[in-house]
Amino acid sequence: MTSDYLSLLIQMYRNTGVIYDTNVLLLYFCGLYDTKLITAFRRLSKYTLDDFVILCRAATLFRQIVTTPHILSEVSNLLDDVPLHIREDAYKTFAAQLTVIEEVFLPATEVAKADCFGKLGLSDSGIRLLSQRPYLVLTDDFPLLSRLQSLGVTALNFNHLRGLNWFGNQ
Repeated sequence: MTSDYLSLLIQMYRNTGVIYDTNVLLLYFCGLYDTKLITAFRRLSKYTLDDFVILCRAATLFRQIVTTPHILSEVSNLLDDVPLHIREDAYKTFAAQLTVIEEVFLPATEVAKADCFGKLGLSDSGIRLLSQRPYLVLTDDFPLLSRLQSLGVTALNFNHLRGLNWFGNQ
């Protein structure tokens, strides 16, 4: 991916928003709570502090971060694995962030009717449907990325952002 292509995507979706997939949103929430959690929390072991910085910078380029109750439920369930002594505070940060992101309700019964449901499941099918509004999808889940792109969804692989100095990471 080139910086020019990234610039084009940002221009196209700046005023609508970006959907953070579950893992990316988990990184965002945990990093906002305490950046030390990024290296200490097993679920985030593949990420670095630089990844969190990239994600925060990316968030500022869009009008809003968009999510669904299904994604939030997955993130909440993953937060159950943070150490017990910080779990309550981590959930408080999670709750506070719910006021600044855009949650779009997609009834599970409607999501289940989507053609992609049998391949993607509930949360990822919800991402597919929500992306039609239109929003850019940001994910680090390569199988999801491939399936979304094959369905015509504009999706960005978070791992590609790591290699771009465009975000000022080093």
